[in-house]
This record gives sequence, C-alpha cells and structure tokens, in this order.
Amino acid sequence: MINQILDFSKIEAGKLDLEILDFDLRTTLEDTTDALAITANKGLELACVIDHDLPALVRGDPGRLRQILVNLSGNAIKFTKQGEVVIRAGMQEEDNTHVTVRFSVSDTGIGIPPDRMNVLFKAFSQVNASTTRKYGGTGLGLAISKQLAGMMGGQIGVESKEGKGTTFWFTAVFEKQLEGREAECVVPGKIDIEDKHILIVDDNATDRQVLREQLKLCGCAFDEASNGSEALDKLRRAASAGNPFHIAIVDMQMSEMDGETLGHKIKEDPDLKSTILIMLTSIGQRGDAKRAKEIGFAAYLTKPVKRSQLYECLRAAVGLPTDVAAKVPRPIVTKHTISEDRKHKVRILLAEDNIVNQKVALALLKKLGYHADAVANGKEAVNALEMIPYDLVFMDVQMPVMDGLEATREIRKREEELKAESLKFKAESSKLKAKDAASSDKLSALSFQHSARLKRVPIIAMTAHAMAGHRQECIDAGMDEYVSKPVNPEELIEVIEKQISGSAEPVNPAATIETQSLEEDVFDRSALLERVGGDKDLLNEIIAMFIEDIPVQLEELKQGIRENDAAVIRGQGHKIKGASATVGAEAMRQAAYEIELAGTHGKLDSVSGLVANLEQEFERLKEVVNG
Repeated sequence: MINQILDFSKIEAGKLDLEILDFDLRTTLEDTTDALAITANKGLELACVIDHDLPALVRGDPGRLRQILVNLSGNAIKFTKQGEVVIRAGMQEEDNTHVTVRFSVSDTGIGIPPDRMNVLFKAFSQVNASTTRKYGGTGLGLAISKQLAGMMGGQIGVESKEGKGTTFWFTAVFEKQLEGREAECVVPGKIDIEDKHILIVDDNATDRQVLREQLKLCGCAFDEASNGSEALDKLRRAASAGNPFHIAIVDMQMSEMDGETLGHKIKEDPDLKSTILIMLTSIGQRGDAKRAKEIGFAAYLTKPVKRSQLYECLRAAVGLPTDVAAKVPRPIVTKHTISEDRKHKVRILLAEDNIVNQKVALALLKKLGYHADAVANGKEAVNALEMIPYDLVFMDVQMPVMDGLEATREIRKREEELKAESLKFKAESSKLKAKDAASSDKLSALSFQHSARLKRVPIIAMTAHAMAGHRQECIDAGMDEYVSKPVNPEELIEVIEKQISGSAEPVNPAATIETQSLEEDVFDRSALLERVGGDKDLLNEIIAMFIEDIPVQLEELKQGIRENDAAVIRGQGHKIKGASATVGAEAMRQAAYEIELAGTHGKLDSVSGLVANLEQEFERLKEVVNG
C-alpha cells in the first residue's frame, strides 16, 4: 500500500522515470505468470498465451511492465473464484526499430457494473464500498497502471460483463534490440524435436492455445483433442494411417476421462504403447509424479509451463527409451530434473590470476552445481571465448598481461565485428539457398555455429576495489554487473540467476541449521525464493498478497461452519492448503489439510478447534515474515 502511494505521488509530481534496459519480453511474461500462479492456487486455471511471432528481445522497463501485469492479474485472481485467468501478449504494430505490444488480462470473475466503468482508473476508486471491505486494496493500482502505460507510449482499457468476467488490456511500445541479438533467442535443441508428431490433450481451450503457440516455434507437427475419447480416436487413426503421434501431452484434470486413465489406456494398447506421454497438471500433489511414472509417463510438469521448460522436457523425453520393459530404470522428467540439467549445461569462465582466489571461486561454483573453467589473465579469457561460447564470464579487474577492463573492451569489440559479419553472412546464405541440398546442409551448420558465436556474453567484474566510481568504470568498459571481493555466496547466486536469463534455475545457499528448523515448520523462504526466480521484491509482494488473502478465506471457512456445510469446509481447507504449500507455509498446510479431511469425512464437530489451530499457525507465519 505504501509503495503504491509513493509511486502515485511520484507520477503526479512527474518524478517517476522509466529504466530502459535490454530484456527478454517472453521470459518476463513467463516469470510473472509463474509467480502469480502461487497466489492463484485455489482451483483457478492461470495461463499465459504469447503469440509465437512476437519479438522477444526488446528494450524498455521490465519492472514497470511487470508492475502493470501484477496489478491487473492480481485483481483478476482476487475477484475470480473459479474458471480461469488468462494473460495474453500479441503484436499490434511493428516496424524496423519498434514494436507495439497489446497485453490483456481476462478472467471469468464477478465482472463490473456498466455504471462503474468510468471511475475504474481514477485514484482511490473501487467498484463499491462492499468490494473494499471484502477484498481490500487502495484503489490506486489501476490509476498507476494507466499512468505507466501512458509513459510506455500506450493506452489502457477495459471490457466487462457483470457476472461473466472482465478483460483489462493495455498497449506499450518497445524498441527492438540490435540486429543479431535474436540469435540468443534460438530455441534450444530445436533440431531434436522438429520432426516429431505431437498430440495436445486438454479440455481447457486456453491451455491448448498456450501449447499451440509454444509448439509453433519448434517446427513440429501437432494436433489437439479436447477429451480422452477424442484423443484415443486420433491416436488410433494416426497409427493405422502409418503416421503415428510420437508424443502426447496430456492434462491430468480432465472431466470426462482424466489424464491417468487416458495414460493407462494408451499404454495398454499394443498399437499405441510406444507413444511418449507427458503429464501436465494444475494441482501437483506429492506422489503424483511417482504414480505417473508407474503408468508409463515419461514426464510430469506442473502448470504454468514455460516455453523453455516444455522444449527441454520434450528433448529429454524423446531421449528416454520408449520400451516399457527397458532394463535400466530412468527417472521421470520433472521441473526439478530440467533445472538440474540446465545448471550442468551452463558454461562459466573465470578469469583470475590469484590461484587461491581461483580455487575458492571454482569450489563455490561447483558447490552451487555449476562447472567453470579458469584462466589466469584477460588475454587468455579473450582467447578462450574465441574457442568456446561461454554463457557467463567472471572477470577479475586487476590481472597481469591484460587486465579485466582491457579484456572486456576487446571482447565487446570482437562481438561488434561479428555483428558486421552477420550482415555479410545473410547475403551469402541467400545464395546458398538457391543451390543443391548439400549447400543447404552447409548453410544449416554455418547458421548454428554463427548463432552460437554471435551471442553477447555477460561479463561480471570481480574486484576488491571499494571506491564509488570503480563500478561505473567497469560498466563503461562493457561489463554487465559488479561483485566485490570476498565474494558473498548469496550475491554470486543472484548475479548468476540475473545474467543467465532462463539458462539456469535459481539455487539457494544452504541455510543454517537453526534457520532451517524454524522455516521448515513455519515458512520456507528459500523454497519460495526459488519458485519466483530469486526475485526478493516479488517474493515480498507474493507474501503480502497471501497474508492479505488468508483472512478472506478464513471468513468463508467460518461461514461454512456456521451453516454446517461440509462441502464448503472441505473446499476452503483445500484452497488454504494449496496456497500454503506453494508459499512454503508447511505448518499452515498441515493444519488446513486436517480441516479438508474433516470436511471430507463429515467430522464437523472437530472443525472449530482445527480452525483455531490454523489461525494460530497463521499468526506464527506473520511473526516470522515480519521478524
């Protein structure tokens, strides 16, 4: 609330500036959706639909873009009890240097009365007083969002039908990043899956659209089915026609025939049993992945699924043996195994002349799950980058032969030269396309090698200098970030997470035994931090939303007790249990689970005591968060 008031005051005074940065638009949208999914874990489907032809690498203010999306999506989640909340992003206009993107957030919630539409974007305005009492809020979020959209060169608007749902939309203009930067957005491993025939099976049309847009980028053939029966029919017809589906991506929670039942039927059919099965679920529970593996699923992912996670899952699943009787048991592919695999593939170069510092840094990186190579000076670093396309460089500033600043300037100079080569390469490639197949194969190989070398490598300064101007000197040389020696492990982790966008999932340092024992019982901050990509500000926003929402859920639970309604008690227990689990509130999760069980088995006389226990755990959580 205080931050919103401060932002609004700055906007009114004309003192709020945008911070223009290079960023990945797709990654920003996916990360924001991932974080919002934690607060939406109450029976809602949360989806993010990104047009496959939307430019990913742009320049703008990702923080303020996320602020608008969180404002609009937070409202949608707050006012929608069931159904779905969908974030969409598509291209409205495009020229050689800029793109105008249209964003929208749609829900199936309570809607807005026509006579209140004209006050929505005014400061301190809400639909009505009862809305404020029930849901809380300042009435500033939409006013701030309108001003921010205007600062981004766009507009904002709303469409709504009372009782049916609402769509808030806004536009924003972004500058495209320089020619050649798109090479960094090449789909990883595209060659592994582009010839695969994939069937999407989901009874939710929005979720099918999300997968369609993601699969369009990888060049594979795909079809879709809206239920299990239709899926079996399409699988059998394709097999009979000699063009079988290689992969079926199956939703777990389908009404007519759930994903587990469909998986059993596919694996029991001699003509279909070689189909690679991937399970997607909105509500992941402990034991689900193990059960899916026993059925024959090769992968198990919880929604929302990022584009990079889907691609890496497909690649990993394709690499597993399809023979059910394979002698060597293979682990099922999950978001965790994908994360671990990503870390192992990240290539880090350490430029440090002090052998002790080298050993300490290499040991720390190894402990965090990363592999790094070390060189002793800047010249060796420049040469190493000519041979290997590293994902990240840690560069000491003071080194013999060539120091870190000079080495960085040389690396950036060579990257600019490669950009010039890129234009020449494109001209040559158009000639090769007109020749025979051998020339076409040569073009593909050259294109892959060129894209790998063209990537701008993030360079992190490592220095013991404490002078204020030294950081700017490093940035001016072309470095991307600055860490002080001795290196703090947490700071190192944050830098790696920030710079390797999407290449490595967050890793958290080992907490002390005392902290672990407390947070494991009340609030596992590190687990939540991992879920939100290491973004501490976003973590705080989510916890604040959770703490604001629980009293509303408790009141609905108490109303169910007053009305002796077992279904409401069970449902509210389930909602609070799911939300508590995703934010890492284990004690609250357990207390809510007991309430859910009491509602399920009709033991309503015990619920009041269980609710008192839940409220006590909620107070403990707030003490830990505020402490």
